[in-house]
Amino acid sequence: MRPPPTEDLAPWFLTLDDLDGVLNWSEFYGNDHPVELDIGCGRGLFLVNSATAHPETNYCGIEIDYREGRRTARRLKKRTMANARVLGGDARVALEKLVKPRSVAAVHVYFPDPWWKRKHRRRRIFNDEFLELVAGYSCTEENCIPGAMSESIFRPYGTWSITMPIFMKNRSRT
Repeated sequence: MRPPPTEDLAPWFLTLDDLDGVLNWSEFYGNDHPVELDIGCGRGLFLVNSATAHPETNYCGIEIDYREGRRTARRLKKRTMANARVLGGDARVALEKLVKPRSVAAVHVYFPDPWWKRKHRRRRIFNDEFLELVAGYSCTEENCIPGAMSESIFRPYGTWSITMPIFMKNRSRT
């Protein structure tokens, strides 16, 4: 068994247990720039590159695998990036307990684990409930914020972006 990590990566890496209540993005980042979520950020390629290219936007990665999340946080710490953070934990829990509805500009989900086996379907991130949840966090009632559209390379997931009307308003922009 591995010993727990000793390197302090705060504020770049925090677990869901480290936070209480709904996040106030202005306090979390120290500014009021728009926030984009990267669900399942993995090793952080998108997160680091986007945060570097767009310093006027705050990025929050959510990764269930703490080891990968900490790896991403090390990259952020090395670059002393003030506009990016990683939360370690389940994205569904984070969205329900920590993120205020309609408080993010976009939600990114790239290359989710497909969990092909029938017995593992419950582990899939993409399902009707999750997309309803995401739509409530990134869309206003009048329109969908650019970037909130869900696209996927996996056929079973791509059908949700077509059948969910909340995402259709933004489809012509992609």
